[in-house]
Amino acid sequence: MLITGGYGGLYSAELYHPDRDSPCVLTDLPDKRYQHTQDGSLLCGGLYTRRSCLRWNAGAWDKVTEALTADRYGHTSWTPADGSVTYLMGGEESHKTSEVIDQDNGVTSSFPLEHRTE
Repeated sequence: MLITGGYGGLYSAELYHPDRDSPCVLTDLPDKRYQHTQDGSLLCGGLYTRRSCLRWNAGAWDKVTEALTADRYGHTSWTPADGSVTYLMGGEESHKTSEVIDQDNGVTSSFPLEHRTE
């Protein structure tokens, strides 16, 4: 399990394996991440990085985008089992919006949310 950022460890990244006594510490994140989401190797948004996404790839953090369609922090995300896209939904300043990141790292607006989220 990849664990990134958070309060008290804004730049941290590590791999946790339940059969090991200690985590594997990875290269630090290039920017602060707090109130972000993470789906597999993709992490998006955060209080300090509201419109960007990164991906862990072969020992380094690759920038996916800095052009999310809305500020995303305190939001939720979901990647379907087929891994075709990742949905980013709601958040502190983007209450009723969503967007999708496709396999080619393209970002587009998605469906409106019926209820306000925070």
